[in-house]
Amino acid sequence: MLLSIIIPVYNVEQYLCECLDSVFAQDLADCEVIVVNDGSTDNSRQILTEYQARCPELIIIDQENKGLSGARNVGMAFAKGEYLYFLDSDDYMIPNAVDTMIKAINSTKAEVIGFNAMANGEIIYIPSFKVSDNVKSGIDFLCDFYIDNGFYPYVNVPIYVYQKDFLNSKQLSFKVGIYHEDVLFSLLVFYYSKSVSAFNVPVFNYRQHRDGSICTDIKEKNLLDRSIVCRELNTFFINENFFNKHFYNAMFYQYHYNLILADTNNFTHILPVIFRREDKIIMKKGITCEYDYKLWILSIINIKFMNKFNKNRLPSFFRRFINITIGILFKIQFSKNSK
Repeated sequence: MLLSIIIPVYNVEQYLCECLDSVFAQDLADCEVIVVNDGSTDNSRQILTEYQARCPELIIIDQENKGLSGARNVGMAFAKGEYLYFLDSDDYMIPNAVDTMIKAINSTKAEVIGFNAMANGEIIYIPSFKVSDNVKSGIDFLCDFYIDNGFYPYVNVPIYVYQKDFLNSKQLSFKVGIYHEDVLFSLLVFYYSKSVSAFNVPVFNYRQHRDGSICTDIKEKNLLDRSIVCRELNTFFINENFFNKHFYNAMFYQYHYNLILADTNNFTHILPVIFRREDKIIMKKGITCEYDYKLWILSIINIKFMNKFNKNRLPSFFRRFINITIGILFKIQFSKNSK
């Protein structure tokens, strides 16, 4: 069997039929569909039962609620496919998506294969990006993607198809109990993988900003867990004696986004927990230019200044003062580090 489609389900009765309809409209000749019912308390389980009566190839695994990571891990362990695709149950596949995936698998045989997505059925999720036809290591892929496009490869797991033997050989799974597990998982995948390819073709629709989503209803846990993810990555890279400015710059902007959320959601009281001395050091490792350095200095002084500076909402004289003063500090720091 070539491809296992793994769908974690938890209280998504409003979206589940659209998701399953999109999957069973695909050509599934060399695929299996595994749904992990993660302790749903709404009508999701009844919907699954109805679909299984019509689609006996649907495999349903019931478990007590373990969260998205726990459900994905169970599906991964049960899967028999050479490749794994993780589809969130509030999203849906685009017509011929499986055919697109299988053609990409057969043409590249890569350990990790990336695609694009639609957002809310209306726009392309990832802005137009360039990828080469060459299969690259994950490290080269992340670095070259940034150089070619000015932003990093998205870390959303449903954008990628993964070779199961590769994940097993590196003991890669999803960390249970945290939000933003995709960031941790994806950066480790890029670190380990010897072959990554990507195609600018959408394969699923990402339902953004839905009510109840952990990315929409921002809680303190979102910020706490994002810092935990960056700390774990830093510890891992130190233990591996690995430093790459692009990997750390990607982490820099995880922290930057965390600080923006702290400011805009009035979570500044948890700054001592989400932005400790350790976090400031990790963030500093990701500075790649003078602008990054200014954001880092301002984040330490006052995150409201950082946010307003980033959005060009400071008085012009104050912005010039920041640009000149911190620019001089950056040049001193840069010249010191370059000797």
